Amino acid sequence: MKVMVFDVGGTEIKYSVMDEGLNRTDAGSVPTPQDTQEHFLDTLYAIFNLKSLHFENMGTHNLPLS
Repeated sequence: MKVMVFDVGGTEIKYSVMDEGLNRTDAGSVPTPQDTQEHFLDTLYAIFNLKSLHFENMGTHNLPLS
């Protein structure tokens, strides 16, 4: 299974697709939207949807935010 991880910062959202061995199979970054929460969430969804089309067995997990 592969998972997508996000590193959200004030300037960039960095993302990686990782396998079971924590090896990165894809990575990139986009500017962090600063205007609305909706734009921010739309950006995360767009990244996930685009990348999940290219990888089989992309897992989704609901992790608690701290």
